[in-house]
Amino acid sequence: MELRGLSPDGRCKAYDSSADGVGWAEGCSMVVLKRLSDAQRDGDRILAVIRGSAVNQDGRSNGLTAPNGPSQETVIRRALEQAGIAGTAVGYVEGHGTGTPLGDSIELQSLGATLGEGRRGEQRLVVGSLKSNIGHTQAAAGVGGVLKAALALRHERIPKSLHVEEPLRTVGWEELGLRVASEAVPWARGAAPRFAGVSSFGISGTNAHVILEEAPPERAQEASASRSVHVLAVSARSASALTELAERYATRLRSAAASEIGDLCYTALSRRTHHAHRLAVVGETGADLARLLESTARDRASHASIEAEAESARKVVFVFPGQGGSGAAWGGSCWRGSACSARRSRRARRRSGSTSRGR
Repeated sequence: MELRGLSPDGRCKAYDSSADGVGWAEGCSMVVLKRLSDAQRDGDRILAVIRGSAVNQDGRSNGLTAPNGPSQETVIRRALEQAGIAGTAVGYVEGHGTGTPLGDSIELQSLGATLGEGRRGEQRLVVGSLKSNIGHTQAAAGVGGVLKAALALRHERIPKSLHVEEPLRTVGWEELGLRVASEAVPWARGAAPRFAGVSSFGISGTNAHVILEEAPPERAQEASASRSVHVLAVSARSASALTELAERYATRLRSAAASEIGDLCYTALSRRTHHAHRLAVVGETGADLARLLESTARDRASHASIEAEAESARKVVFVFPGQGGSGAAWGGSCWRGSACSARRSRRARRRSGSTSRGR
């Protein structure tokens, strides 16, 4: 059987009258899902919030290349219902948009019926397709659409959908309340939260739609800005790579705001792989850390830096010397300067039944 579904020039001209088939691509996408309250508690960077989602099946249709419009409408309405919002609240839809005239037309009709009601002129719903930018990555295409929509929310700008010279003539764009993002569209935060929809329709008939909400405003990281001393640890596979990495960190630190220094140090220590060649510097400001990185990279010696090559893994040994008489004042600076240290100290006291108060 010959589907004649591939674009001769390998480009997905989604939602354009010149659409002549799909262009395949290769890619992978990954997102980290976490309960919102947990992410906020842990100080994670939140790109977007999943407000609702739904999945259904086309059932019988006119073939693999002929989607079922009513089924697409149903899955979008179910996602809206789960999100608890009206269709008019959605400001952008990252569509399935493969660049096939029949499939694109059916999808646009479904979007107009569910999300386009009452929209006219510049208030029409903006639609776009990542496939016009990078091609159809098949199994990774849906997650790629989620990433694009989340980043559009974060950066307050809807990216341009490529290859749109004349929007598809087979649909009434004005009547449907839709417009294609033929140019980048500003999408600033406002009094009401912004929402984006993401559609992914499998060739076997599985339909999925997700509603994303803009991330809550980031809370200021006071502990990072108020910390008196920072420790930056970096590592690489060779001495030359370590020197290069240290110089790159120095450049970044010189332009970093004071509130960013703690985050940079934390990420370098806790979120990166530790290789054999290692360097650690201690400083009060980003400029201090940058200067130490550069000087250590040049002459390999500084009173506020340590450079070493890691040995093979060894077992951890805990030593308790029994000198507890002076312990009351130990760790005071850690308690006052580190919320993590204070939290763990409280937990240890509760478990040990201690009644002493840390100050």
